[in-house]
Amino acid sequence: MPPLKGGLAGLMALPRAAWLCAAIGALTAITWGLLIPPFQVADETVHTSYVQYLAEHGRPPPGDRSRPSLSDEQVVTMKWLRTAEIVGNPRNRSVMTDLEQARLTIATQRRLARGNAGGPNEATSQPPLYYALEAIPYRLSPSRRLLDRIVVMRLGSALFAAGTVLFVYLFLREVFPRRAWAWTVGALSVAFQPTFGYVAGGVTPDNLLFCVSAGLFFAVARAFRRGLTPGVGAAIGAATSIGILSKLTFVGMLPGVFLALALALSASGPHQNMARRGALAAAVTAVVPLTLYIAVNGLLWHRAVFPAALHSGAVAAGDGSGGITRGSNLTYGLSYTWQLYLPRLPFMVDLFAYFPPYETWWKGFIGRFGWLDFGFPLMVYKLALGVGIALAGLGIRAVARYRRRVPGRWREIAAYGAIALGLMVEIGFAGLDYRNSTGYIFEQARYLLPLLPLYAAAIVLSAYGAGDRRAPLVGAVIVIGAMAHDIFSQLLTISRYYG
Repeated sequence: MPPLKGGLAGLMALPRAAWLCAAIGALTAITWGLLIPPFQVADETVHTSYVQYLAEHGRPPPGDRSRPSLSDEQVVTMKWLRTAEIVGNPRNRSVMTDLEQARLTIATQRRLARGNAGGPNEATSQPPLYYALEAIPYRLSPSRRLLDRIVVMRLGSALFAAGTVLFVYLFLREVFPRRAWAWTVGALSVAFQPTFGYVAGGVTPDNLLFCVSAGLFFAVARAFRRGLTPGVGAAIGAATSIGILSKLTFVGMLPGVFLALALALSASGPHQNMARRGALAAAVTAVVPLTLYIAVNGLLWHRAVFPAALHSGAVAAGDGSGGITRGSNLTYGLSYTWQLYLPRLPFMVDLFAYFPPYETWWKGFIGRFGWLDFGFPLMVYKLALGVGIALAGLGIRAVARYRRRVPGRWREIAAYGAIALGLMVEIGFAGLDYRNSTGYIFEQARYLLPLLPLYAAAIVLSAYGAGDRRAPLVGAVIVIGAMAHDIFSQLLTISRYYG
C-alpha cells in the first residue's frame, strides 16, 4: 500500500475517542479565541502583522527599517481598541460601551493601507510557514475588516490545537499500549490545560510548533515501539523540517532528534537495513525542504536564514535594568539555564531576584494570561502546588512499581529526555541573550508547551500510581480537575477584560 494511502487508512482506523479528544481540543481553543480581545495574546500584534503582510504581498516581511512595523489598518484598529492602554494594566477593560463600539466601528470601516508594513519586529526573523497557513483564512474571510479576519485566523489556529491533542493521544497509545483509558486521560488533560488553551486561542506560530512537536514525539515513540521503518523515518524528518519552518525555537530540539535516530538504529537488532533506510528517509525529508527554504529565503526574498539569536529577535532596546552584563560567556549561560529550572548551587552567582521554577514555570503553567499581566490569587498557586506534589508522588510511586521495565526502555526515555533538554537549554541561552540585549524578561511558560506529550505521560503515570484498579478513576478525577481549572481560567479572563 502506498505511504499516503496507508497513512489515511491509519487515520480512519483511529478510535472514536481520539477524534473526540481532538474535537474537544479545537472547541476549547475556539472558546478561548472568542473570549480574548484582539491582540491580547502575547505578541499577537506582530504575528497578525506578519500574516497580513504575507497575505497582501505573497512573501514574508523584509524587516526593512525604513518601513513601519504595523500597517495603517492595524495601527488604527489597535488605537480604537485601546490595546496599549489595556496591555499591562489589569484595571483597564476592553471595549464595552456602545459609544466605544461605535467609534471602533467607524474607525475600522475606513479604507486604510493594509500592505505598508514590513518593518522589523519580534516576528519578522521567523520562518513563514505558520503565517502562510494563516494567510488562507485571512484571504477567505468574508469580511475585509482586520478584526473580522482575526476571528477567522483564530479559528484556523484551533485546528492546530486539535492536531496537538490528537498527536498526544497517539503518543500515549505508543508509550502505554495496554491501557486505552490512559490515552484519553492524557489527551484531555492537555486539551483542558488553560495556558495551552489561551495560546491556542490566538494568532501565534506557537500553535503550529506545539502541534508539530507533539507529532515528533509520536513519531519517535513509534520508532522505538514498532521499529525505525522508512515511513516512520520520513515522519520524523517531516516533523523536523516543519518544526524549524514553524518557529526557530525548534532548533533546540535537533540534538535530541539526532540522538533519537541513533538510539533507534542501535536498537534495531536484525532489522538494521530497514532502520538505516528509515534514518535516510528522515534525513531526506528534513534536509530537502530546509534547503529549498534557505535558497528561496536568501536568493528570492533576501532575508537572513537565522537571526543573530534563535529567540524572537526583538529590536526594541530596554533600559538594561534586567540585563546580566556578565552573562555572555558559556559559564554564565550554563549557570543561567540551570537556575531557570533548578535551585541555585552554592558556587553559582545568583542571577535572579526570584525563584524561576516557581515564579516563571509553575505560576505560568497554572495560569498567567494576556501579556503576563493577570493571573490567579496567590492562594490558588499554592493550592495547585499541593495538588502537583501529590500527583508527583503518585507518579514516583508508579515508576518505582514498574521499575523493572525501565531498563528495557532506556533508549526511548533517553531520546525524550534529550529532546526536552535541548529545548530547555535553547530557552535558557536565548533568555540570557534577550536580557542582555533588551533588559527585559524573556522566559514564559508557553515556551515549554512543545513538551506537552511528556506532561500528558506524567499525568498518566500519576494515575498509574494509584494502582491498577483505581487508576482509571483517578484519571477521570484528574480530567474533571483539568476541566474545572480551564473553566475558572476562562472566567478569570472574562473578569479581566469585561468585568
